[in-house]
Amino acid sequence: MTATCEQILAATENQKLVEERVRRAQPVGRIWDAEWKCQHVMGSEYMAQFSWISNDTGPGRTEFPFDSPIAKWIYDYKSRLDGGSGRTVAITIDYCGARWSGMLDKYAVEQREDGDVVLVVDWVHDYEHLKWYSVVPNPFLPDGFQVPRAWLLAGPVPWILKVSLFLAIWREHNPFLTWPDDPMNLNNWASMGLDMSNWHIVVKPQSFIQALQSGAVWGVVTSRWQNFHDMAHYMLEDSELSIVCRRYLPGDDLPWAGANLRYGTLVIDIADKSGVLIGTSNGGTIFDGLARTALEFADDFIDSTSDVVADADTPQDYFTIGKKYTDPVKPYVIFYEGDTSPIQTSSWIYSPSKGVQIEVGGHSAPGVNEAISATVQALGDVIGGLAQVGSLGGTIDTLLKPLYEDCTDYDTVIDGPDGKERIGVLAENGGPFRVWSITAEGDKVASTAVLAFKKGTADLFEYTLANGSSIKVTKQHRWLTPSGWQETGQAEIGTLVGVDTDERFSEVTAITPLGRRDFYDMHVPGLENYLAEGIWNHNTVLAWQTFKSPERAAHTGWDRLHAYFQDGAGKAYTLASLAVLRAGMWATKTVVSWRVQVSDGQPYMVGDNGVGHFFLDDRVGLVLKADHKIHMDRCRRIDLAWGPDTPPEWTINIGDERVWQDPAQRALGRIERLIAGLHDIGVW
Repeated sequence: MTATCEQILAATENQKLVEERVRRAQPVGRIWDAEWKCQHVMGSEYMAQFSWISNDTGPGRTEFPFDSPIAKWIYDYKSRLDGGSGRTVAITIDYCGARWSGMLDKYAVEQREDGDVVLVVDWVHDYEHLKWYSVVPNPFLPDGFQVPRAWLLAGPVPWILKVSLFLAIWREHNPFLTWPDDPMNLNNWASMGLDMSNWHIVVKPQSFIQALQSGAVWGVVTSRWQNFHDMAHYMLEDSELSIVCRRYLPGDDLPWAGANLRYGTLVIDIADKSGVLIGTSNGGTIFDGLARTALEFADDFIDSTSDVVADADTPQDYFTIGKKYTDPVKPYVIFYEGDTSPIQTSSWIYSPSKGVQIEVGGHSAPGVNEAISATVQALGDVIGGLAQVGSLGGTIDTLLKPLYEDCTDYDTVIDGPDGKERIGVLAENGGPFRVWSITAEGDKVASTAVLAFKKGTADLFEYTLANGSSIKVTKQHRWLTPSGWQETGQAEIGTLVGVDTDERFSEVTAITPLGRRDFYDMHVPGLENYLAEGIWNHNTVLAWQTFKSPERAAHTGWDRLHAYFQDGAGKAYTLASLAVLRAGMWATKTVVSWRVQVSDGQPYMVGDNGVGHFFLDDRVGLVLKADHKIHMDRCRRIDLAWGPDTPPEWTINIGDERVWQDPAQRALGRIERLIAGLHDIGVW
């Protein structure tokens, strides 16, 4: 027995020495040209720092003596171009099984106080490539002939995202106008003679059946010329999936069986390291052990809850000597704060969910325009008559209000290719009529409006513009502004309104209440806008969709934030809008995050591919000294830094990094999404 214990102790001590040597080994940094030919091996750097960020571009920085061969080669871009090495400079860093790869962003020559001249090089992680591929409405047609107006694909999230990215990359390589039923099944492509051996970026294949068998959550992707990152980001976060970027280099195993790739190829994969759908440790205490929960969607497929499930057995691979990894079902790595802890610093933040209602939309639901065209003409006279019958008319008005919010006065002049006429007269005449509409590109075109009719009575207001135009409308009426379509109730003196003149916009100079008056309505299928009194007006039918979370409403309390508008849906009551409702739930969900700096990666090794116990997006635990509870979340960022006098050291960030952003950063994100939305509708 004593001999056995001594053998175990000796083996343990030897394993510690092996791990220590791995930790202390210098990271292998290589500099590559645009053809991915290795030009230099690092070793002269003053400092280096590289960041892996979950589902985003991580930064990198190196400082080289300006007189070093590496610095001279990077700096002398003209010689690189003349020598056929290309403008692009790439870098790879290999350490503890992990690989950081990226490209040069910029460099600067700095004169330091001590007289040293230093070349400071900023790098961006290879994830940046995904922000430079557009997911177009139809990847099989030229850019100028895109039909339909948006890309739409439903299925298991990893599969639909891989297909979308694959087709975006495929367009770069002289695409032809046929494609197999399952683009991620390489057997289908082989029969078509597709050769990816010279692609610089590829997507690791996964068939539809394989995605189904993985148990991945289903979703819907929709894009109207978004870049892949913007389109996929919230779906990845909501599904807790991870983009994996890895360069295929000499000495590596093939990314998949039978792969025929050139060295230097960037291989993109989507991995599930969270375990939230099958059940994973999400908390607990040091006294009672880990608590295990599984994410479940409600019947509406929008809301979700975490339900406690039975504890899982310890994975057998944990008992395999020399094997390092963490299983998402029962994570291996838990850090403890304390006097003897390897944790140097830690910070933990909790931010509860915000809002009980999510709103999406902006355009009429599919089929509504067609239905109104067919039914309103037949029922228009009846509705117009009922609207004049006292309280019954009020009832009809209430019922119709969700359908027709944009309403005008009897004398409002509607302008069209056949001339001008008051909307009240058009209602009396009956039948469809032609109007002028404005496209997303700002072109003035002819459209056909369905029957105009008298709707009832409401408070009307006269809006007067600087160019002399004026119009009498309800507060719910909408017109064009530089920020998109906006209700008149939001307009103030000075608000710019879209007009049919060379100036395109004119200021509101006066707003005059007119009291309760009769008002009229109509609808323009398709473009959903028309020209009246020289002003561009919008009408909306079932354009907005809301979802109220029962769970949040029940637990948030009396004093609470109400509604959050999530842009991106376009049309309400569609698969896309359901997906965006879910995105709004994610954007406002409870956020927990913590940061910890660990000395030398002890007692666990940080690393990838079996060298370390955990890496990016693996689930990790922290026991706070303050409460003895186990807080579980994914490792969302890892920083590696070293210098001539400092060994490589990891800094890890656990949980959602949004909670660490200051208000200015969050506001900037909103502005960027607004500009993207204005670009989509042709305003920006």
